[in-house]
Amino acid sequence: MGSRITLSQRLNTAAGTDARRYFGPSNDETWKLIGLTVIPNATSAANDTNYASIRAYKGASTAVMAARVTTTAGGALTQGTAEDLTLTGVGADLEITKAAPLSIRDDQSNGSGVITDYTITAEFERMGAF
Repeated sequence: MGSRITLSQRLNTAAGTDARRYFGPSNDETWKLIGLTVIPNATSAANDTNYASIRAYKGASTAVMAARVTTTAGGALTQGTAEDLTLTGVGADLEITKAAPLSIRDDQSNGSGVITDYTITAEFERMGAF
């Protein structure tokens, strides 16, 4: 088993403002994504019209997790309540490199969305020689 790396970044968006954060090695290493956690710094209410959609991708378009939305069905993000996000990617889809970093996207609905403020933590395992 390779060594573990844990990285965190804050996403703090105004309503209607999309945000992106990237995680990955700055060298030729390959990291396997083994976990994602969202920790809300503030509560974002659930709403079926004005909501946020949190998604994670390898590179530009390979989805690696189920979407976490703040719709009524998805539920609010509650300040201080950490949530482990469900990874749906398998195998090579979870292998993050400098050329194909992990991209966290916070997309707002209908141009109005909801204010979001949370820290996203990604846990990786180094693969191969390092």
